[in-house]
Amino acid sequence: MLLQVMLWYKRVVNVVKEIFSPDDFTHPLCRRLAQEIFSHQGDITPSHLINQVADSALSSLISSLSFGDSSLKGVDLQKVAIEIIQTLKRRSHQRKIKQLSQMIQNYEREGEEEKVKELYQKLIQLRKSILI
Repeated sequence: MLLQVMLWYKRVVNVVKEIFSPDDFTHPLCRRLAQEIFSHQGDITPSHLINQVADSALSSLISSLSFGDSSLKGVDLQKVAIEIIQTLKRRSHQRKIKQLSQMIQNYEREGEEEKVKELYQKLIQLRKSILI
C-alpha cells in the first residue's frame, strides 16, 4: 500500500526517501518500482511511469496499484503513509532487538563478556531511540 500511496502523493515520496531506500522493499518488483519512483524529481504520474519503464511486469504493477483499486479515494494519503511508515519502523526495530538479544545470548554462552557489554549498550540505545 505504501507504493500505491507513493504513486499518487509526491510529498509522501519525499518522507519515505528520508527513512527508507529501495533496498528496504523486500519483493524484487516492488524494489524496482521504489527505485523508479525515488529516481524522479518533481511530480510524476503513474501514466508517465508506465510509459517510461520497459519492463512489462513493472508496468503491470504500476497499473494495478494506480488504476486497479479505488480504495484510496477519499482517504488522507499522508496519514496512511505516516501509519505505514510507523508500522515498518516498529517492525524493523523489533527485528533488530530480536537479533541483538539473540547475539547477546550467544556471546553469553561463549563467555564473551566484552562483546555482551557492547551489544547490550547497542540494545539500550535502540530501545531509547524507539521511545523518542
